[in-house]
Amino acid sequence: MESTPARPAAPPPAEAPLDSVAVAALALGLLAVVPGLGVAAAVCGHVALRRGRSATGTGRAMAGAVPGRARGSRGLALAGLVLGYAMTALWVLLAVVVLAGRGG
Repeated sequence: MESTPARPAAPPPAEAPLDSVAVAALALGLLAVVPGLGVAAAVCGHVALRRGRSATGTGRAMAGAVPGRARGSRGLALAGLVLGYAMTALWVLLAVVVLAGRGG
């Protein structure tokens, strides 16, 4: 009986690195307790989502954007986007309340 030579096992697929803009969106969203950083988080979130959409083939791919990275970073970008908008809304609401309190 003839045995076939053992093939070396294929290495596991390399995990795509996260998109740095998506990571920045999440970090800025978490730091949005500082006024103004929520806007930066929302901008980074939109940029990261657009980069992800471009990398998956629905638009012109940007430099450095790869499909695996786009899928893995979408959640980070969305979290940063939501946190950015929420904290910006809270800061605007606080400013309105403070300014309304001064006028009365």
